[in-house]
Amino acid sequence: MKIYAVTGTIASGKSTVLQMLSRKGFIVLSADKIYHKLLKENFLKTKLVKEFSENILTNGEIDRKKLGNIVFYDQDKMNKLNSITHPVIIQRMLYLLKQVNAEIVFVEVPLLFESGMDKYFQNILLITADDKICIERLIKRNGLSRDEATERVLISKQKKEENKEYCTYILHNNKDIENLKKEVDEFIKVM
Repeated sequence: MKIYAVTGTIASGKSTVLQMLSRKGFIVLSADKIYHKLLKENFLKTKLVKEFSENILTNGEIDRKKLGNIVFYDQDKMNKLNSITHPVIIQRMLYLLKQVNAEIVFVEVPLLFESGMDKYFQNILLITADDKICIERLIKRNGLSRDEATERVLISKQKKEENKEYCTYILHNNKDIENLKKEVDEFIKVM
């Protein structure tokens, strides 16, 4: 089985690329979706509440927005969150990959290098887009202010730029959806 990690900065188009690949019949997994499911499991919820207090709960469930607001601007808290969640996400991801029977699988891992998950992949597909485009997408998608969106894009971009040389393929998502479809088709031809 050939496994590709799909990564990129926030709002670069990772999920859109995965949707395109899925429509073409490829198996796709998402570390974010794995994480979201894990947040509903009591063992992880208990650990996170113990670390960050019950202020992260809404109606007894982890509120990702509340948790994000606590950790996003505090690197120590972000590191603590990652130390709790990344090992569990990796374990579940590896378990799910063992269940897959396919020649090629794509796994979306937004924090690929930050989490150390890059060591599990021989092939890395990086999705890029200009900062200005990512900022506009983030404002539109998440309702953030320009300053908030700019800060999130710049923080997200740093590790990707540092590790660009380790990526097997790079797709540029600076134009419209039709152009991105062409980029994905070209990638499929050479993968």
